[in-house]
Order: sequence, then C-alpha cells, then structure tokens
Amino acid sequence: MNRKNIELITTDSSLPIEAPNTDHDIEWWFYHGYFEGKKVARYYFMVSFFRHNFSENHHIEKNCYSLLFSLLNSETGEHIALNQIDKTYFEEYNSLVQNVSNTVMDSQLFDLFKHEMNEHGCFEPFKIKKVNVDLDNEKLDIKWENFSLEQKENIFRLTFPFGENGDECTIDLTPVTARYTYETEAEKNDEKAYTTYHCYPNLKLHGSAGGNPVAGQAWMDHQWGKKNKNFIFPSSQNEVIGWDWFGVSLNNGTYAIFSILKFIKTGEIIRKRAFLLKENKEIEFFNDFIAEPFEYWQSPETLTDFPLYWKLEIPEAELKLTFSPVNKNQEIPYFGLERTLWEGAGYVDGTFKGADIKGLARGEFHGYGYIFDFNEHLDKLVSRVEKNIEGFFPRTFSENTIQTYVGKPAWKNDPVALTEMISKPVWELMLRKGKRWRPIFGIWMQEALGKPAVNYERGVCLSELIHSGSLIIDDIQDNSELRRGKPTLHLQYGLDVAINAGNTLYFLPSVELYHHKYLTDRQKLRIHEIMMNTFVQSHFGQTMDIYWSKELSEENLKHWIQGDIESKILQMYDYKTASGPCGLTKIAAMLSETTELREKTAIEFSRSFSVAFQLLDDIRNYSSSPKWTKTSGEDITGGKLTYVIVKAIRALGQNDSHRLIEIICNSELRTEKDMHTEAISLIHKSGALESVKKEAEEMMNKGWDNFARNIPPSEAKIMLNMLCKNLLDLPYEG
Repeated sequence: MNRKNIELITTDSSLPIEAPNTDHDIEWWFYHGYFEGKKVARYYFMVSFFRHNFSENHHIEKNCYSLLFSLLNSETGEHIALNQIDKTYFEEYNSLVQNVSNTVMDSQLFDLFKHEMNEHGCFEPFKIKKVNVDLDNEKLDIKWENFSLEQKENIFRLTFPFGENGDECTIDLTPVTARYTYETEAEKNDEKAYTTYHCYPNLKLHGSAGGNPVAGQAWMDHQWGKKNKNFIFPSSQNEVIGWDWFGVSLNNGTYAIFSILKFIKTGEIIRKRAFLLKENKEIEFFNDFIAEPFEYWQSPETLTDFPLYWKLEIPEAELKLTFSPVNKNQEIPYFGLERTLWEGAGYVDGTFKGADIKGLARGEFHGYGYIFDFNEHLDKLVSRVEKNIEGFFPRTFSENTIQTYVGKPAWKNDPVALTEMISKPVWELMLRKGKRWRPIFGIWMQEALGKPAVNYERGVCLSELIHSGSLIIDDIQDNSELRRGKPTLHLQYGLDVAINAGNTLYFLPSVELYHHKYLTDRQKLRIHEIMMNTFVQSHFGQTMDIYWSKELSEENLKHWIQGDIESKILQMYDYKTASGPCGLTKIAAMLSETTELREKTAIEFSRSFSVAFQLLDDIRNYSSSPKWTKTSGEDITGGKLTYVIVKAIRALGQNDSHRLIEIICNSELRTEKDMHTEAISLIHKSGALESVKKEAEEMMNKGWDNFARNIPPSEAKIMLNMLCKNLLDLPYEG
C-alpha cells in the first residue's frame, strides 16, 4: 500500500476540490452523520452519489449514476431508504447482465431476473431519474431531483428530502480534521481494485431541516478506482464480491476504519484492512485484526440475514470494540442481483489501551442479498409462515388463547380438552411439512400488486389453516389412507375428532380478521365476503367430485364421456383448488387498490396456475417414487373421476378403453392388486400423462404471459414466477 501524507486544512485556506475523476470506472461521494435541533429529533442520515462507467473503453458518454439515501428518526425508529438510478445506468446494467455468465447464483432465478428486466424494464421500488452532474474536473456540483451536493470554499453543502410535506434538509459540512488520503497500488489479481481514497472523518454540521435549525456531526468519503464490474457481477472465479465496512468516531478524538472484502458465497476473504486515524496525525494501518459477527437480523421484506452485532479488535493497537446498530431495520433496497444492503448508524463501546471508550459508528454490509439457492430462500419464508401460524394457533391451548377466540367463559374452559382434540391433531398434520405454497403465493401476489405484505402477513398465512381443514375433510370423504406419507387424521384419531378439527379450521381464522388493526371495517367486510365465496366454491367443487365418485358406473361414465366432461372436471378443479389462491389474489388486489385490469389479470393467472398445479398433481398420482407421499394410483382405488383418467379413456383403443372403464367402475376390481396395476398400466399406455402435462404447461404459460404484460416488474413478481415454476416442475417418476 502506498501512503500519502495527510493534508492539513486550516480555517483560512480553501478545501481541496473533491471533483470528479472521470478517467476511472467507479467513483462515489459518501456522507453520513447525524443532526438534531430544539424542534427536530436526532436523525441519522446517509447520502451516497455514485458515478459508474461499465464500458470497456471508458467512453465518457457511458457515464451513469446511482444514489443511495437513508434517514433514520432515532426517536420513532422510522426509516426512509432510497436507491435511484439514471436511464443510462439501467441500460448499461441490463446490457451487461444479459451477457454475463452465471455459475454461482440460482440459475433459474438468474434467468428469470434477466428476462423480466429485459422485457419489462426497471423494477419497483427503484426509480429512473434524470441526473445533472457537472463533470468539470475543477469543481463538485451534483443535482439530482431533490438531492444536491456542492462544494463551496470551506464547506460541502448537501440537500435532501425531509418530512412528508415536500420539505428539505440543507446542511453545510465544515471539516474539523485534516483530509486523510491513501491509495492502493494496482494489483495483478483481478478481484482487487485499484482505488484512491479521501476521508474527512469529522465535519461540523449546521443547517436546517424542515425550516428548523439543526446541528450535528458528519463523515465524508470520496473514493474512485478501477474494476467496477467485479462489484456487481460474478467475477472471473464465478463468485460475487461483497464487503463489511465500519467507520468509527471514538470519543477520544480517534477514528477507525475496518474493511473486509470477500467472496460472499464461500466467505473467503480477498483483502482486509483496518486504519486508525488520529486528529491531524498520520494514518496507522493494520492487516491483523478481528472482525467477527455474533448476532444476525433477518429482514422481514427481503428475508436477507444481515450480521448486525460485531466484535472489532486490533490487538496491536490494544483496541477492543463491540458494534451494535441504533435500529435493526436500516436496510436499503439495491438495484440489481444483489437486491438489498444494510447501511446504518450504530454505537461502539469497549476499551482502548485499557481505558473505557465509546463512540458513534456506521456499518455497511454488502452482498448478503444474493440468492444462491431459491429453495433455501423459500425455506426462510416457509419458516416465517409457520411462526405466524403458531403465533395465532399455538400447539397448546391456554386460557388466554381460548378467550382470544371466543371471549370470556360463562363458567369454565377446559384447555386440555381443546388441546387434545383440536390443536394436537392439527399440528400433527401441519408438522408433516406440506409445501405451504398458498400463503407464500398470497404474500408474493400482494407485493407484486404493489402493497407490502408485512402488516397483513399473518392473515395470509392463516390460509394454510383453512387448507389443512379442507384436507382433513377431503381425506374422510375420499376414504384416503395416507396424507403426506402418514395415516390420515380420521384413521389416526377417529372420525369424530377429525371432522371437528377440520371444521374448526374453516372458521378460526375469522378471529384474526375481526381484530385486525390495519384493516378498515369496509375492508374486513369485503375480505369476509371473499372468504365465504371461497368456502362455497370449494364445497361446490367437492360436491361435484363426490357426485362423480358415488354415481360412478359403466353406464354413467360412458354417458358422461359423450358430453364435455373434461370442462366440468376443470371447473371442479377451479372450485376446489383455485378458489383459495384466487381468493387471496382478490384480497391482495383490494388492499393494493390496483386497477380493474390488473386485478382481472392476476385472478386469471391464479386460476391458470392452480388448475395446472392440480392437473400435474393428478399425473403424480401415478408415480412410484418415494417422493410421492400418497398411495400410487390412489385416484383409481378411490373411484375418482380425474382429468387424466378421462383423457386416457378417450386416447386408448376401443378394447383398452372398455377395459379401463370396467376396472375403474367396479370397486372390487379397482382395489384388487393385479387389476389396479393393470389400470395404471393402461393410463401410462394411453399417453394421457404426457398430453395432460403439456396442456398444464400451456395453461400456466398463457396465464403468466398475460400477467407479466400487465403487472409492473418487481422482485415479488419474479419470486412468484419462480415459486409457480418450481411447484409445476416437481419431478415425476413413473
């Protein structure tokens, strides 16, 4: 490392100009700190202006820009975060991402991301804004919507939005310390970037926020260098790069920087450095230091696990610190494959040369938002779904639980009885680990339609209770023996317990609806209407299913096949399987106040996907794989008239078709092992499994194409697509 002398700044001299260095790939101006006033609470802020150039030959017209902004109210915890880009940044990023090779991130998710961005444009919540930057190498002057940065003699003037009424915060920053400067030498390893770094670790702040005087303290970095693309795309080693960074202001006039550059997936460290900056003295550099996280926080929005609590030590300097955040949720959305970062204010305390010490700090954690395995990402949401369910429906009923559901008793409740007869059997079924796709579908649908799901998430998750209730009752009506690889509840606990528990699950989630603090009375009424309509539809579908099973005979089946029985079966699937997801979509559309066209499109997609899912579920009914947790050919055994069976009957030759009808319509034949095996063989012979699979895929693709054209691009939209593709791509093994 090449160290340059520090530059002492006096009040009588002008500041060195922090002008753009346009011959480099990347450059940023980074300001953070706090301000407060008599009428203004303490706010922690961060503003970063970035200049990028992704072109191979560094064409000046290819300069593009991005901005990060964070504002935290220390009293209320309210956090505002923003990442905006200009049009050239989007175009250059999209061009690069379409051509970059990927062997590190989830390949299917990566391809969907590329396709969505290329076909439908910039994602929500990111905005493309026109930027005005003076690239004069003799001055610093950036204006971008309601953000601006300007250098004037001895100050940096920074302006950014403040409050909900269009107010702004304008602050002047005056250096208290010298400007520290250092640069890294160009290194042969492509993963290491050449950079030049200027730092003012202490600037006096004064100005106004919303028209009220404020004062405080700030930190400024100006950095530029090479190898821009390696910080955004997979490197030559098929890895992605991230970093952990801390800027620390101690109460003894010492400043510290900890920087760890690493490959995110493996955790392999590329470079780590620490610096101690003493007021108007030379920088001390350390390669041997400790930076270890000891507590993580999972973002409720992105499911990203960020390391927020750290042990920071420089043994040679006798410095021991613990970093903790002012507030956990200081996440910032980040355009592109990384999705998100954590950049926030914190505190440090510990010892320095044996004496107690404390101070303010800022942590920056980049790269944790990459998704390397979609199923692992999905498992995080499944866990949260289950926590939400258990928060409402505990495994052991207490007096408080019962009173939450039904109010105070006139005499005395029996929590033990309710636990044994309702909670125990239901949780026995729930713990068999179903896919939980319905609540996840509902959460991502709501966010795809533009309404954050966090305040409504538990209600959506309780749709899994309703679904579990329907499974219990369906298994009774279908005489099913297995559910998720184990005996059905009515066989395990008895008909009386199973019927009572299943019916209870239909009604219990209404309690959450009635007491929901974020819903208006009108919204509650509309959701209740949607729920009742869903219940009616699902029971109508079950009625049709039961009718065809009870009335199944050779004469009736031949008569039904003379008509359009396939359309009736598809309608039955619509009622039974699609009514739930369609109901969740209707609720999401209502809460997001989306347009009529988008609501209609979303409902049509929900129906297409759900019916396609049921068709593929029918196909898997003939799987011999141990992954199939029901009895192979169970639909034949139960005398159920499915779409696959009808298609097989139509596709087979006359003799085989008659033989399949004969077996299916005779309860003794279809339950006899050899006859049952023969019926399965005829299903395979007909080619119906292949033709129905193709039909299901076409149904899904048509529904998604229409949905994709009409719903704005967003991460939730991509995740919804990925979820549906994964569910429909479950392997079949005949």
